[in-house]
Amino acid sequence: MTKANSWHVKNAISKIWRLPAVSVLSLGIAFSSVVNAGQVLTVAQQRDPQSLDPIDTFALAWGSMGSNIFDGLVFRNENLEILPGLAKEWVFLEDDKRIRFKLREDVVFHNGEPFNAESVKFTFDRMLGEQGKTSPQRSNYISIDRIEIVDDHTVDFVMKNQIRF
Repeated sequence: MTKANSWHVKNAISKIWRLPAVSVLSLGIAFSSVVNAGQVLTVAQQRDPQSLDPIDTFALAWGSMGSNIFDGLVFRNENLEILPGLAKEWVFLEDDKRIRFKLREDVVFHNGEPFNAESVKFTFDRMLGEQGKTSPQRSNYISIDRIEIVDDHTVDFVMKNQIRF
C-alpha cells in the first residue's frame, strides 16, 4: 500500500468512526428534546427566513416557518380544498366582486389582543398600501381593491373584478 493510499484508508476509517459518535450525539439530543418538551422550541432550517414579517419576504424558508406561526383566513388541505381558518365562513356578493368573511370570535393574538375585523383590515391595508408596494407578496393581492369593516367580526374584501372559480 502506498503512502497516499494509506492516508485515504485512515481518513475513511476516521470518518466511519465519527458516524456512530454523531448518531449517538443526535439520539441524545433527540431524547433530551423529549425530556425538555414544553420549555423550548428549537427549529432547524436550511436557510434563514430573511424576515418574520410576511410583507417582507416570499422565500420558501419563510413559508415553511411562517405557516407554523401565522394563520390565514382560509387554507387549503391536501386535496387543495379551501377550508375555514380564521374565517369561519364566507359568501360572494355583488356579482362576485365582494367577499364577506365572518371571523372566528375565539381567537386572540399572543399578546392577548383580540383578533377581529380591524386586525384583518390593518394587515391588508398594509399590504395594499405604501409598505406593500415593494413587497414580493404584492402580486398575490393586486386583485383586492379595498377592505371594509362590516362589524367587529365581519370584513368585506372588495375586489377590482369579478372572482371566478
